[in-house]
Amino acid sequence: MTRASGTNRRHANPARRSDTKADKKGRPKPSRSSSVLRGGYAGFCPLEMTGAGISGGGGRVERKHWTELNPQDFFESYVKARKPLVISTDGVSGGALGMLFGLQGEAAKWSLPGLQGMKAMRSSGAANCEVFVERRPEKSSLFGQSDDVSREKTTFGDFCRELESGNELAYLTTQALEDADGCPKSLAADHVLKLLTGCQSLRPNLIGNLTPVQYNMWFGRSSEGSS
Repeated sequence: MTRASGTNRRHANPARRSDTKADKKGRPKPSRSSSVLRGGYAGFCPLEMTGAGISGGGGRVERKHWTELNPQDFFESYVKARKPLVISTDGVSGGALGMLFGLQGEAAKWSLPGLQGMKAMRSSGAANCEVFVERRPEKSSLFGQSDDVSREKTTFGDFCRELESGNELAYLTTQALEDADGCPKSLAADHVLKLLTGCQSLRPNLIGNLTPVQYNMWFGRSSEGSS
């Protein structure tokens, strides 16, 4: 699920478990199985590694309106084929949150673009949840360059206030979850679960019989590309 408008970007997506282990300093490193999977991956990839470096590859990401999709076609054409899809909910009452989770009214206001959505988030039950935030030294730097151990702890509400004030140096990404035998014990971090309070179901109709493993939220502010 993605909401994007202007300089504020929020993404809440289901994700598979991360196939990584930590080194002696606590930094994540790819496991052997991860390397094998990457070597045999035949699905869509937006980038490819060449002798000259990283270049575009895999083709253009397809877009479809929600009304054009059903669970069987979605699985066969995109999930099974490991192919990304941008789903549009333009003109649909309730938007993406309404279609995916049955969130309506006050429960869905946090997905609104700009300050209105930000205000709803920092006044929601998620505001007091602790989150770990990535910070970049300057606007010209890219996000996604730091690991978990270098992120700063704050509350979700305070992070929203930072973005409201115009801060473009902070970014909220995947949060570490307690796991058992490599599987997360929770479907999402506390702030995400609080935002999803009021859902009719945490399993969207579109995914049919599939079961989500984890929901994450990517959220930041940038006037230019930053990742």
